[in-house]
Amino acid sequence: MTLIANSNFIDLPRQLNFIDRTLSYNKSWPLNKSFRFASKLKKMKIPLSLNIHGNWRTALLQRLIATDFRAGYNRSGQRFFYHYHKDWDPGREHMVEYFLGWLPELGIESPEEIKLPEFKPAELSPEKNSELGLAGQPYLILNPGGSWPTKRWPVDKFASLADEFIKETDLDLVLTGGPGDIERNNQILKQISAGQEKRLHNTAGRTSIADLMAVIAGAEFMVSGDTGPVHIAGLVRTPALTIFGPSDETLYRPYRPKNNYPIIVNQGLHCRPCGQHECPLDHHKCLKDISSEQVFSKIKEGFDERLF
Repeated sequence: MTLIANSNFIDLPRQLNFIDRTLSYNKSWPLNKSFRFASKLKKMKIPLSLNIHGNWRTALLQRLIATDFRAGYNRSGQRFFYHYHKDWDPGREHMVEYFLGWLPELGIESPEEIKLPEFKPAELSPEKNSELGLAGQPYLILNPGGSWPTKRWPVDKFASLADEFIKETDLDLVLTGGPGDIERNNQILKQISAGQEKRLHNTAGRTSIADLMAVIAGAEFMVSGDTGPVHIAGLVRTPALTIFGPSDETLYRPYRPKNNYPIIVNQGLHCRPCGQHECPLDHHKCLKDISSEQVFSKIKEGFDERLF
């Protein structure tokens, strides 16, 4: 199996031993470079291609690759690009299970019970452990970032939650994220009670995806918004709590068959899940009204013996 993935995230599938080959596609490439990429894939004479992303860019790329048989979702009239299509209708099914609905279409029997592949990332080198300050001490992770502004739980609430962990546990706190999360994480660290600097580690912008996977795999627990790293936690079996704002927790929560990870949402809002990158009502109550006390109580409720 060959997987074509966004170049921003290509290092993730390249860690997975159940994918034969990964190819990187950059959405920012100019048209001529995209055509060269498609031409290279066309020469590979791939017999069948499946497009589960479903935007116009991926549909056009798939058409240019000219595989013998093309399948995908009919979104915005894209059925004309495919030899076979399914209508886009995830309903109330988790997206993992919805995508696996392609198996019978491909002549593969659907398993009665979905079993995710076992995966153990490579461990951090002693040098990298030392650089990040993680050598030997048990820790939990706070992952405050998010690809959309509406997915980011406020800085002051993350800081209050961190203070509770400092008081109630002996664990170090690791803040994760990419280069764009460095300043946000620094703001959180500035608001945490003084005198705890040795227990706090801001790793934002200092880890590759392979490093991040190892950091998450080594954690006792993780608290995150609905963003990529919390799904890595599901992959490497690190317990995690996800704080959901505008996105649909039924479709997008971290996936573990028969053991879905705990979530917290503002249940009292009629306007969520809206799926918007900016709050259409300009109040962002879906996250602003979730207190650090609520999150901490939810964690103690489900993980008391493990953490406290």
